[in-house]
Amino acid sequence: MEVYISKQFLENLDNKSRNVDQKNSDEEIISVLKIKKLLSLLKINTNFSKEEILSYLDLSGNYTSNSIKEMCLSLALKDGRCNLNDLKFDSIPNNKAFYFYDELLPDKSSNGIIYFKNVSGINDFYSKCMRTSRDLNEVDYSIIKTSAPDCNSMLYIDPYFFGDKDPVKRNKKTQKFIELLNYYLKSNLKVQFHLTILAPFGAYENQKKKVVPFDEIVFNEAKEKLEKVKNLLFEIKLCDSIRWQKGSVEQDRIFYTNYTSGNIGHPGTPKTLFNQNFIPRDEDVKNGYREFINNLVHWKRIVDGIPEKLNGRITHYCNKEFTNRLFENLENY
Repeated sequence: MEVYISKQFLENLDNKSRNVDQKNSDEEIISVLKIKKLLSLLKINTNFSKEEILSYLDLSGNYTSNSIKEMCLSLALKDGRCNLNDLKFDSIPNNKAFYFYDELLPDKSSNGIIYFKNVSGINDFYSKCMRTSRDLNEVDYSIIKTSAPDCNSMLYIDPYFFGDKDPVKRNKKTQKFIELLNYYLKSNLKVQFHLTILAPFGAYENQKKKVVPFDEIVFNEAKEKLEKVKNLLFEIKLCDSIRWQKGSVEQDRIFYTNYTSGNIGHPGTPKTLFNQNFIPRDEDVKNGYREFINNLVHWKRIVDGIPEKLNGRITHYCNKEFTNRLFENLENY
């Protein structure tokens, strides 16, 4: 994960930090500390000149009182986390980055990129993304709508997606998944949304632990409904079973976006639970993001390792060939 921060935003952040005991709200104080943590641990890209950045190299802890700019740039230089190349904020955005910059620069949110114009915005973002055991019912999924950050890609892993022959249940389950998808696929998105669905040929019922065979009718109905979703590139990958890195069979529906990971218990049932985490966890930014990347690497290996046919059955369907952005450049993180 990287941070792109403009010179003006960093100056504003410094002003907030210096006046932290005066007229700042609690929300602003918390936000300043969260941005400081990101800048202290992640790679920094900024539009300071190379000469300006290098001037912070020899401060050796002699920072101006409460200067986040001086502290973070100095530490980033020493740790090799500071990009010294000329930065153009209007260049192609990094899909795994946070953008902090002033209103004079172009808005990245229409590309599905997290973009903050003011200091307090990041605290709103953390609060919105973090959802623990929130109840969902088959009618109201609004909690997902208010918790879905800007993004442009999703990996959805569901051991039951194509294993329910009951026409009422399977129709409801597919509809609820598309409802969830549409909360993340924002109407203002200018790039095509990438969706990868990973599912097995057989699924496990919760109580009986009985394998439910893959159903071609369910598969075809889901394809037809996904093809009607606007601005969507999707692929379906079918494998033997869904397993975590530790080897246990996964029974929840889990998902990843550019900035979050989460799970849903039983979509389309009268009551289920929804969880979502911001990937650089508040208490541990670096390890939280490393865990997120390691999980994506694990699932990418499974997706890439699926043969074209399994037991005579085609294992891959897509509406157009593409590589999910979530799987791009994972070796660089």
